[in-house]
Amino acid sequence: MAGTHFPDRWVEYIQLMLEGETLRKCAKALDISVTTAFYWRHKVLHALFRLGDGQMLTGVVETDETYFLESYKGKRNLTHRKPRKRGGKATKRGISKEQVAVMAVISRDGSIVCKTSGRGGTTPKKIHATVGNILDPKAILVTDAAVAFRKYAEQNGMQHVWVNPNQDIRKLGIYHIQRANGYHSRLKKWMRRFNGVATKYLNHYLYWFRLLEQTKDLSERSRRKKLLLTACRKMDKVTTQTFPLPEAA
Repeated sequence: MAGTHFPDRWVEYIQLMLEGETLRKCAKALDISVTTAFYWRHKVLHALFRLGDGQMLTGVVETDETYFLESYKGKRNLTHRKPRKRGGKATKRGISKEQVAVMAVISRDGSIVCKTSGRGGTTPKKIHATVGNILDPKAILVTDAAVAFRKYAEQNGMQHVWVNPNQDIRKLGIYHIQRANGYHSRLKKWMRRFNGVATKYLNHYLYWFRLLEQTKDLSERSRRKKLLLTACRKMDKVTTQTFPLPEAA
């Protein structure tokens, strides 16, 4: 916020972010330009992203993934494919390099990690690179029947329980992936309001949604305070010259 021309409007902007308003609505409400609203949004998201994933996930941990179509929103002169119209579809059936995997890992105590794990299908190597450093080796990993998760658990000596929704095996005693599936469902519904997010910024939006989920039971004032304080937890410098952000490339 240092050096911005309208420091008195940041708290209201934070509230608009919590409400998920579009850049145009934010700009109109605060009497700033859409460009300024864009940079303010990404300054906050950049700060949230730099804070990392937080604590180690322990106990029963549900893991699942969903997919978003790759997007070069805002980029002109694409050379490797024709630009898609809004709401376009992949040219290939099933999971392919045109889709970006988003992995959600949720423990029963409410801790959440959700971030991209690369393009195309999941592999044990991708799982390790995405969540390996925040999964307690003693955790009980609960997933669907995807082979990659089973191999990952075997390679790391983790206890693994898998359910298979395709065969109506959705729950085995206390074990299920309903929280992870529900999280993905709410995430996709929330993302629709942005009419597409560039893949290079997708992780920033995932961190934004995670904070909204973790504060949804708080009052409006408490949520605003939580987002503001979380984003400002440590000193960080980001200027317009740094866009696109390195970690989002």
